[in-house]
Amino acid sequence: MNDPQANRSKRGRDAGKLAGQLRHSREVMDRRRAVERRREQNVSDAVREYWSAWQAISTIEQRRDRRVRALRDKIGHLEQAAATEIAVHHDRQAAAVARMNEQGCNTDDIAELLEISLKGARQLLAAGRAEREPGVQTTHRQSEQRLNEPQRSAESAEQSPKPASGQ
Repeated sequence: MNDPQANRSKRGRDAGKLAGQLRHSREVMDRRRAVERRREQNVSDAVREYWSAWQAISTIEQRRDRRVRALRDKIGHLEQAAATEIAVHHDRQAAAVARMNEQGCNTDDIAELLEISLKGARQLLAAGRAEREPGVQTTHRQSEQRLNEPQRSAESAEQSPKPASGQ
């Protein structure tokens, strides 16, 4: 029943089988560890790539912001130069309106001749008078209607066709 010879031969076969199973388990674990190392390396590489791209984006945004600031400064200088030149021409317009008034044209006549509103004609006339009187200054607000833009009166609108939009 308990034959030691039979037990040894049975254990010998089991021992070989057990060694094979252990070897197989070790190989499986080694493969899993290798897969995990590759996964960790891939994740680490992806994190490095992410931060490298973030740095590149940051550098590009800073360069863009510097260029935009420089362009805005340039635009501001151009706007200031244009405003100065425009002010000179507004003064010329005001002086011309003042001369018209000195020659006997009233505000209605000036508005009709220049195709501007009565308000615009009065403003130009006031500016022209102030220009001739030293020490009196007038201000031109940007929100006011442009004085040099022709205004269509009801009478002139009936006489001539309206221009097509987009021209």
